[in-house]
Amino acid sequence: KKVRKALLKGQTHVEKMCSNALAMIKNMTDTDVANESNESEWPEWMSVADRRLLQSSSVAPDVVVAADGSGNYKTVSAAAAAAPKKSSKRYIIRIKAGVYRENVDVPQILS
Repeated sequence: KKVRKALLKGQTHVEKMCSNALAMIKNMTDTDVANESNESEWPEWMSVADRRLLQSSSVAPDVVVAADGSGNYKTVSAAAAAAPKKSSKRYIIRIKAGVYRENVDVPQILS
């Protein structure tokens, strides 16, 4: 009983923390996100080769995502789902500027 009580108390605490975090994210505006300053233009985990690839103007994307419908897909999730399951080639998705309110889940087999 003591263990169950302790687990329930901990669960309640975690639920409150998650709720608070989601409330903060929900109240952020696109301007707040755009104004976030980042010392480096690229994430730390990105390799130098990947940075060069993204900076190259000669790289053609496999698909284009555009919220306004001008691309191959309207959502990032749909474009990711269309990626080939077993490929040695990098699948490049160009995401045009816009607001995409979605949670994108990329399966391990695609990453």
